[in-house]
Amino acid sequence: NITSSVGKIGKPDPAKLQVSFWQTTQDLSFPILKKTVAPDADGTITAEITVKNVFGSSANTVDAWILIGDACHFASEPAGFDRPPGMEETERHLLIQNINPQVSLGKLALRLKIDKPFAGTEIQFWYSCQSCSPDGLKPQKLTLKEGYNPFN
Repeated sequence: NITSSVGKIGKPDPAKLQVSFWQTTQDLSFPILKKTVAPDADGTITAEITVKNVFGSSANTVDAWILIGDACHFASEPAGFDRPPGMEETERHLLIQNINPQVSLGKLALRLKIDKPFAGTEIQFWYSCQSCSPDGLKPQKLTLKEGYNPFN
């Protein structure tokens, strides 16, 4: 359709963010959507994640949220996140000031305390900003599984 094509002239592509587990020297692929973890003696696990702008323009003033599964709760407040009044105990908010195309945030550590028998849990991530793709409001999922993996 020529009308929609003409309307795109001079407008940058919307930013698209992708969540991933933190890359290690043993696994440089992106995104890493599944990770095996072994709980500490006190039942705590640490999920190290990052966010990358994988497509489009810079994303400015991004509101992002994470939601952890009900098998866990936050053992400590993750650095840089907040919990506005009324937000669920298993949910946190992150404000990203700017993330340029093909750039990743630093490591974001989520320390989680296991509440129930643990075989695994899911972390959901979604985001919104003025220059972001509407796809950001569809949750992206990371999966943590119990076990020992010397490479994770």
